[in-house]
Amino acid sequence: MSQPEGIPFSQVAEDVVLIAVMGVTGSGKSTLVKQVTGSAEVVVGNDLTSCTKNPSLHQFAHNGTNIILIDTPGFDDTFLSDGDVLREVATCLQMTYECNMKLSGIIYMHRISDTRMTHGGMRNLNMFRKLCGPDPMENIILTTSFWGKVTKEEGLAKETELRTNPDFWAEMIEEGAKTARFENTRESGLSLIESLIPQGKIALQIQREMCDEGVPLAETKAGEHVNEEIAEMSRKHAEEMQKLQQELQEAIKAADQKMEKTLKRELTKSQRKIEQMHDQQVALKADRRNEIRVLEQEFDRRLRRVEAEKKEEEADAALKLKIAAARRQDQIDAAQKKDEKKAKIIKYTKIAGATTHVAISIASCVVNPFAVVSVISSFVHLANLLFSNPDSAGQGFGMGGASDPVGGSGDVGNSGGGMDFGDGMGLS
Repeated sequence: MSQPEGIPFSQVAEDVVLIAVMGVTGSGKSTLVKQVTGSAEVVVGNDLTSCTKNPSLHQFAHNGTNIILIDTPGFDDTFLSDGDVLREVATCLQMTYECNMKLSGIIYMHRISDTRMTHGGMRNLNMFRKLCGPDPMENIILTTSFWGKVTKEEGLAKETELRTNPDFWAEMIEEGAKTARFENTRESGLSLIESLIPQGKIALQIQREMCDEGVPLAETKAGEHVNEEIAEMSRKHAEEMQKLQQELQEAIKAADQKMEKTLKRELTKSQRKIEQMHDQQVALKADRRNEIRVLEQEFDRRLRRVEAEKKEEEADAALKLKIAAARRQDQIDAAQKKDEKKAKIIKYTKIAGATTHVAISIASCVVNPFAVVSVISSFVHLANLLFSNPDSAGQGFGMGGASDPVGGSGDVGNSGGGMDFGDGMGLS
């Protein structure tokens, strides 16, 4: 399989959670996939006719986890034979396993609204067990659907039968499989997926057979099961053809042309069915390299999309962090400007006070000539304020004493008795 451009494949494989969705036709597999992924690519049928003819991959992200769901056709498919379905599913499972994309689990779906376990349902269940084997059961969720079509009592009775009947789910539950309900909502579907994410990776029996042991598909447990069913159906059709041929000979003897025509038509149908079954057996043994190559290309495309969406999410997160940092800086700048404005107001207030003090000191010289010292001190203080920064207003050189009508460590005060120029320098 070709590597996604610029992406170490091993990292991509480890990062993605792969979950297969299996079950009979019309059990809600595609509905679940569409609900949780929101993908418009998923086609959901409104009846029991199959819409999923080949395994399809659908990826989405949930709580920071990249997830790919494999939507699969059922072994009771409307248009495909069991052999065709097995070949398609096996090809997908082989390709993912060989690319180190092991499953995190399987959601197996069953309609709770079925009045009984149909022949197709039993075939599907038996094939599912042959595909999986007993080992990965702890990573399998046996899920019932269509609860809205039954009463609570009916649903509970059928669910109990599924769980306790050895022909249905009982053995798989004993081997570790869990049961759950799909309520036809996104939250319900995500709950199933979330329970599988922490589980370890698993290898299905058919993956170990084909990939680790090199067993051809037709000779795997699942392949042998399909071949046995095909052989049994071929035998039944052969017996049916013998009966039809006998009836045809009788119709010819009786000159019953209408019956003869009908029987010839039925013989042709039976012969076609036998040929189709033979083709299925041949297909199971056929070279599947082209199928695998096509699926690999599709899988590559999906993985690239997952990685691209992941990078886009990371870019969005980085942009949000930058915006938040810019907003915080704006708040800090606004606070600093507010402090600077406040400091200027304080400075101008002090200047006004100092100017008033100078005027009072000059006026007092008229009455008391010795007040010239106070005038000088007032001018020094005013100069300090005029030439200082707002933050340092009130500090600098000046004449001061113990008390100061204006305020500040270097401000003027007449009742301390002395001039102070700077720190520690003064006239006393």
